[in-house]
Amino acid sequence: MRHFVHLIVVSFVIILFAPSLSFADSETLIKKAEHADKSRYEYALKNGASIVHTKDNKSFYLLWRPEGIEPKSYIVTIHGHGSYAFDEFYLWHGYAKKYGYGIIALQWWFGEGDMTEDYYSPFAMYPIIEDTLRQLHTPQGKVLLHGFSRGSANIYALTALDRNKGGKFFGMTIANAGGASKDYPPNYDISHGSFGQTPFEGTHWILFAGGKDEHPERDGIPAMTRSKEWIESLGGKIDLFMADREADHGGFHQNKKNTEQALELFDTLIIKTMPKPKTL
Repeated sequence: MRHFVHLIVVSFVIILFAPSLSFADSETLIKKAEHADKSRYEYALKNGASIVHTKDNKSFYLLWRPEGIEPKSYIVTIHGHGSYAFDEFYLWHGYAKKYGYGIIALQWWFGEGDMTEDYYSPFAMYPIIEDTLRQLHTPQGKVLLHGFSRGSANIYALTALDRNKGGKFFGMTIANAGGASKDYPPNYDISHGSFGQTPFEGTHWILFAGGKDEHPERDGIPAMTRSKEWIESLGGKIDLFMADREADHGGFHQNKKNTEQALELFDTLIIKTMPKPKTL
């Protein structure tokens, strides 16, 4: 009987504290990211990226501004499954520098686990992004939002939140190899009127899909084709559908022609009214 009571007490303690154990604090998560890829961690610091703790002390984001100029605007980027913000910074930095954009790379995975609760939800991510853009005095409608893989699967809700309940900062969204699953609760809400009948009205999109993606029905051309049709049915405009049949899951950044084509389109369509970068 004594052993049984002890087992109940131990089980209660585990259940009571388990939710807090699933989240890293900001500093611990930064150290995990450094350990995962020290070269990319050092690349970010060497090139002037600031590591900013989130207010809830669960995560962080990287903030970078091009040296010597006022950035035209910002690329907000959301990494993929089991990845880190340092990866996104590394992939975007050269292009942002060339085109005169700043970077905000949010760490939305908590460094352990693969369940929904091991990541920020779109509803938790958006206030972090919105608050940061407001602090930077970013003009409405001039930000490029990018998500890769699992990050892409969550930017549909981020875009809907921004357009209908937020600051209307995002001028264009790049959904990179991550389709919109209609049974994912935030997307279900979008489809069923929680953000209005045409929640993507006025939004601009670039979609990328690789023909050699290992999960075509989730991330590849079939998935992104369905996502295109869904976005359009809800009022969004697909400005560019990139179906690279020779590319795999990471093909958007692996082929610089893809990345530069997307940025040049964004520059032409969205930043056309913006002045040239000012020398500081």
